Amino acid sequence: MDFRWHCFQGQNKGHQWASMEAKLRASGGVLSVILKNNHGDSSATNIVRLLKNGVEVERPGANEERTIKVPFVQGDKIKIDEHFGLIVLKLFTAICYEADTTTSTTTTCPDPSLRSCWRMHSLGRSSHQDLRRSAC
Repeated sequence: MDFRWHCFQGQNKGHQWASMEAKLRASGGVLSVILKNNHGDSSATNIVRLLKNGVEVERPGANEERTIKVPFVQGDKIKIDEHFGLIVLKLFTAICYEADTTTSTTTTCPDPSLRSCWRMHSLGRSSHQDLRRSAC
């Protein structure tokens, strides 16, 4: 499935970490993500990152937007976090491989759980928010 929305924008005010994460349940494939750090401060504490399984994949700089391709397999965890930054998530789509790995074709994700709720973390509290309902 192709999960598109206008965009999601979020931050935790001040110099504290905030994050959102999802565990992917689709069979595997490639995520396409457009992620922007919409905060113009040039300090080293202005951070927006995309991580896969705890490893940093991309870190857009101040006022920088990046298009990111992330290969994934079932069970991978994707996390987007920020510290004194401003997350703008403009695109989050997936092309998933068929469960039968003997073919080289790709199909759209058969598993709607890919678009499951992201867990939002801020100030030690967590809540769930479905990003498809968010807009900037």
